[in-house]
Amino acid sequence: MYPSWPRSTWFIEHYHISCSALWHCWVRQIGGQGYMEETGIGLLINDGLVEKVWEGTISVLSLDIVRATSKPGVLQSFLNWANNILSSVPSNLTQSSSQPLSALRSSLEILQTAYTHPVSPLVSRPALFLFSNVASALNLLEHAIWAHINNEHTRDIDAEVFRRWVQEGGLDGAVDEVRRGLSASAEKVAMDSKLVYGEAIVKDAVVEVSRAHL
Repeated sequence: MYPSWPRSTWFIEHYHISCSALWHCWVRQIGGQGYMEETGIGLLINDGLVEKVWEGTISVLSLDIVRATSKPGVLQSFLNWANNILSSVPSNLTQSSSQPLSALRSSLEILQTAYTHPVSPLVSRPALFLFSNVASALNLLEHAIWAHINNEHTRDIDAEVFRRWVQEGGLDGAVDEVRRGLSASAEKVAMDSKLVYGEAIVKDAVVEVSRAHL
């Protein structure tokens, strides 16, 4: 099965930031009482901050996906699931959602390129954003397909949720970030390492890697 756990965990953590912001607003709404321990709001805020990194930071989770997709058949399993959903879209839903469906198919192609190993250090993090957006879009599309096939009274709403997720949920931005990472030169990767770790440390690491391969 495709690596859904790190993706799901990160997406929950990512959008959990909005919930934390709401709690801060709640504190201010009720004035001084919001800052008193008896209300328990402070504990909720503390718990919310911990939950965002409970299963690991975004960088750690993105590397989990890279590691999972390095195993034979893992990424292909995800792509097969995605293509099965896309191939089962009813004609009436295809007509009303042609643009989002086209964008989703293009995103899948870019996603496959992003996880072609070895994965660049500048790609793993934005690829996690893209993976999460694509997987969520596919789940919404699968539900919309079910609603249309079974003639559910919510079928038009379910289809609209899918369309809005693809068009307004950040998929385009995630695609652009992955493309930017894929087009980055080796010099940019090396400079990023120097900016973070310092030139001397990077040189030492390169020497150690070179010795290990002798």
